Amino acid sequence: MKIGFFIQSYKKGGVDTFIENLFSSQWKNDKIIIIYNDKNPGIHYLKKKLKKVTFFSYSIFTFEELINKKNINIFLLFLFKILHSIFLPLTFIYQVKKTKLILEKIELDKLMIINGGYPGGDIALAAAIGWSKINYLNKAWVNFHNFAIKKYNLFLTDIIKNYVDKVILKSVSGFISVSKICSLSIKSRKNLHSANFVTIYNGHKLIKNTQNKINLKKKFNLNNKSKILMMLAEYDLRKGHEFIIRCMEKIIKKNKDVYLLIFGDGDKKMFHKMVLKSTAKKNIILNKFYNDRINLLSQADIVVIPSQKYESFGYVAIESMSKKKIVVATKCGGLVEVVENNKSGFLVNMNNIDLFVKKLFFLFSNPNIKKKMENAAYERYLKYFTAKKMITSYQNLIKFNKI
Repeated sequence: MKIGFFIQSYKKGGVDTFIENLFSSQWKNDKIIIIYNDKNPGIHYLKKKLKKVTFFSYSIFTFEELINKKNINIFLLFLFKILHSIFLPLTFIYQVKKTKLILEKIELDKLMIINGGYPGGDIALAAAIGWSKINYLNKAWVNFHNFAIKKYNLFLTDIIKNYVDKVILKSVSGFISVSKICSLSIKSRKNLHSANFVTIYNGHKLIKNTQNKINLKKKFNLNNKSKILMMLAEYDLRKGHEFIIRCMEKIIKKNKDVYLLIFGDGDKKMFHKMVLKSTAKKNIILNKFYNDRINLLSQADIVVIPSQKYESFGYVAIESMSKKKIVVATKCGGLVEVVENNKSGFLVNMNNIDLFVKKLFFLFSNPNIKKKMENAAYERYLKYFTAKKMITSYQNLIKFNKI
């Protein structure tokens, strides 16, 4: 079977990780084609990892490409959003026609749309509609990885997007998301109350450490007795950088040998300023995105996920669990479905800095309990979050419309 996966992405992150794991194995009898926008920053990495997958690029005009440019001027950002809103009906019709031509050329049997959130990218939704005009009996599934937006700030954009939802509802088989709470968010859309949706938890393929891994303690001149808190997250306020910096200020008052290492994609300027103003600045190290996430996690004493908004799943949590690492996280979104509180990790209310710090010190002070919880985390990963389990579910859904 020839199966296409259509993506429109302008950032590295969770969608790339999802795609890498989705095609890590078990598609032997199918030809997989990833159809991607030519400005996708993560595609080079995916091409290196997925040798048996065919990649097909497209270039279709959208204001979203301009809106998502790094370091964009605030005035230009506002201008592009206004223009996007005004010309959306015309650009969307154009995008439907263009994606239809592309999909006709590729000659697929099945199609799945992969979106960061919902509605997500205009071109991705246009592709779902374009595909329905080619193969109405085998409608696409729309896969989204972050919460559905309830309402847009720009009134005109909101009206048009709600109309598109009506068309999408008739054009697709249904919606798939990565956690129950994220799946249910599709119901918040005005015209999608009756939408068909399913939940398939993300999965992660167990990866062995590479021999040429980076030695973090050596790289950052940390002594062997120091403890490493690891945070892998995009530089975005919703990820909780401010929260964890405040935690660190309390931590170093008790133990100056605890270090917070943060790795992520995005603009670090704002967060660098936060760190410089912090009393814990000597113990917080900001780094750019690093592809070999598993080797980073393998050197962590504890993995922290202090998210404050829109955490639909928490891929880092299952990656950590696969390496027998405990996650201390906030009770944000899908994290409560991934981390089993007090058994395989700890979950803390999003505003409770003191309790977050208390849980970290509890783990530092109780190595036997920590070890037991690490093993429980690994067992939970094996039971619910393996790549094999995820791949099987997606194959059954795409091919047979069932899990």
